[in-house]
Amino acid sequence: MSKLIYSVLLIATLTGVWAQEPVSIDPDVLDLEGKFITAMQSVALEDYDEALKKFKGIKNKVKNDGIIDFEIAKIYLVKNEKNDAERYVKKAIDKDDTKSIYKYFLLDLLKEEGKYEEAAQLMESMLNSQNFERLNYFKTSDLYQRANKTKKALAIIDLLEKKTGYSQEVEMHRVNILLRTKKYKQALNTLDKLEKKLGKNINIYLKKAMTYRLMNNSKKAIQNYKIILKLDPQNAVALSYLHSYEKFTQKEEDYVKSLFPIMRNPNVLLDKKIKMLIPFVNKANKGSELTKELKSASSILLEQYPDDAKSNALMADILYNSGDIEASESYYIASLESSKNNFEIWKQLMAIYSYLRKWDKLADLSEDAIDYYPNQVMGYYNAGKANINLGKTQKGLEYLDEALMYTGNKTKFKYEIVLLQAHSYIVIDKLKKAKKLLNNLDSDFKEKHPYYWEIKGDLEMKKGAIPMAKKYWNTSLELGNNTKRLINKLKTN
Repeated sequence: MSKLIYSVLLIATLTGVWAQEPVSIDPDVLDLEGKFITAMQSVALEDYDEALKKFKGIKNKVKNDGIIDFEIAKIYLVKNEKNDAERYVKKAIDKDDTKSIYKYFLLDLLKEEGKYEEAAQLMESMLNSQNFERLNYFKTSDLYQRANKTKKALAIIDLLEKKTGYSQEVEMHRVNILLRTKKYKQALNTLDKLEKKLGKNINIYLKKAMTYRLMNNSKKAIQNYKIILKLDPQNAVALSYLHSYEKFTQKEEDYVKSLFPIMRNPNVLLDKKIKMLIPFVNKANKGSELTKELKSASSILLEQYPDDAKSNALMADILYNSGDIEASESYYIASLESSKNNFEIWKQLMAIYSYLRKWDKLADLSEDAIDYYPNQVMGYYNAGKANINLGKTQKGLEYLDEALMYTGNKTKFKYEIVLLQAHSYIVIDKLKKAKKLLNNLDSDFKEKHPYYWEIKGDLEMKKGAIPMAKKYWNTSLELGNNTKRLINKLKTN
C-alpha cells in the first residue's frame, strides 16, 4: 500500500496535475515512476546502498519537488551518516519549502547534532507559516536558550505575548529563562508584576521561593513558603522545605521521627517521601534508635502502599542494613511480585539466598532472573552457584560458562567465576582442569584472595597432600576466611 501511495504521489508530482479526467502519461514519467518504486523496494529490503544508487540515478529528473532528496536523506540517517542526511534534506527544502515534513526531519536532525541555534532559527521561520500553536513558540525559545542565546529566547516570548496577550503561562516561561541564566532580580521583577496582575497565586510564590533559594536567601524563601501554607496547608513542596530547614540541627533519629506527618500526607508523592528517608537507610544498624524510627516511617508507607515495589524495597533495605537479613527476604519478594523491573532487587534477593544457603530458592530465583534479564551475568553466576551446592555440578558449570560470556570488562568478577569453576572440577575429580584454572589466575588476585587459598588447599587434599592442604587453608584463614566450612576442614584433617 505504501508503494502504491508513493507511486500515485510521484505521478501527480511529475505530471503537475491532480486530474479529474483520465490523462495520458508520458512514457518517460512511467519509467521514472517504475525506478522510484524499485528504489523503494530496495529500502524495504534494507539494501540501502542499492537504494541510494537508484535514487541518485533519478534525483536530477525531478527538479521541482524534494521527494527524492528527502528519501536519500532518510537512508543516510538510517546509515548514521548525519552530515549527508542533513545535506540532502536541505536540498529537499530548497526545492520545496512548503513541506513541513522535510523541515521537521531537519529540525530533529539538528537537535540530535546539538546545532541548537540553527534548529531555533528553522523553528522560528516555521512559526508564521503554520497554524498558530503556543507550544511551538515555547519550543523555539527553549532551543535558543540551549544555544545560550538568551536575548533571542526572550524575544520569542515577547512575540508570543504580543500575539496572545499577557498570561501566567507566558510569564512563567520568561521566568524560567531568566532563572537558567541566573538573572534572578529580573525574574523576581517579572514575578512581582505577575502577582500584581493575578493576586495571590501558589505557583507564583513557589517560583519566588525557588528564586530566593537560588540566591541563597533562605529567609525570603521561608517567607514565601509560609504564605503558600496559608493558601494550601498541605502543600508538599512548602512542607518539605520548611521541615528540612527547621529540623536539620536535630539528631538523625529525631529528624526521621519528625517526618512522620509528611509520610502520612496523601498529597506528597511516594517517591518524594522515599527520597527523604534514603540518606539514612545505609546508616541503619541493629538496635539503634535511628533504625527504630526508620522502620516506623517505612511502616507508615506500607500502610498506604502495601503492594508497591518501592515501599516494600525500602523496608527490605532497612532490615537488611540493620542485620535482620531473614526478615528482609519477605519484603524483597513482595517488591519483586509487584514489579520485575528493578534488577537491583533481584541481585539483593539472590545475595540473601546465597548468604542463608537456601540453594533451592536461589536456583529458582536465578533462573527466573535469567528469563527476565538474559544479559545480566549475576543470574548465570548464581544459577551456577546454586546448582553446584545442590550437587548438580555439571549443570552448575554450564551456567558458569554462560556467566563468563557476559562478564565483559569485569576482570575481578571473571576471576570469582573461575574460582567457583575450579572448586566444581575438584568436586567431580577433574583435578588437572582445576589446577589449570587456578594457575591462570592473576598473581595479585591470587595472593590476596582467601577463597583462592582454600580451593588450593582442597586441591592438595584431593591429591592426598594433607600438610600442604593445611598450609594453604591456614593462609586462607589468615586472609580473613573464618567460615565454619574452613574451620571444620582444619579441625578434621
